[in-house]
Amino acid sequence: MRYTLEVRPLAAIDIIDAYNWYELQKEGLGLDFLDAVERFYDNIS
Repeated sequence: MRYTLEVRPLAAIDIIDAYNWYELQKEGLGLDFLDAVERFYDNIS
């Protein structure tokens, strides 16, 4: 059974902020973070 995952606006802002922070640490790290978030969402849905 598959479920629909809803990302609320404040959570989306947190994800964007985290992406930006990781990119400031090292270029490409933000994309790695987004990939991990997407894999997590895939696993729980």
